Amino acid sequence: MADSLARPTFDILDLRLRSGGRSHPEDPCCGMVLSWTTHRAVAAPRVLLTMPHRGQTRTIHATTMVGRDPTTGAARQLHRARLTRLMPGARYTFLVTSEGATPIQGSFRVETDATGAAYPAPARLLPAARAA
Repeated sequence: MADSLARPTFDILDLRLRSGGRSHPEDPCCGMVLSWTTHRAVAAPRVLLTMPHRGQTRTIHATTMVGRDPTTGAARQLHRARLTRLMPGARYTFLVTSEGATPIQGSFRVETDATGAAYPAPARLLPAARAA
């Protein structure tokens, strides 16, 4: 018998990872901001962040703002999760998820420039359902 309580799926659109600066002026660690949009409201948007060589996973809850797509005028939900205490040179994997959404999995490495400012090395993204 098929499950009659199918969960809704909300596609994650326009996933971006950008530099978020230092998490604290005296902290040697770096920060990034992971942002994404959905075309509907979702419950509990969050990022599960893992540093594979340590095997530790942190949950970072996202903030949400409502906006409009400038091209189509359609309503969009913009979600942002601030990733703090990141170590330069470390590689991280992440899972962007929320209740009822299809998660997206990815990875990135934190690099620093000559001034010590952090930026993400090229990220690898794929649907979590296909991730191996």
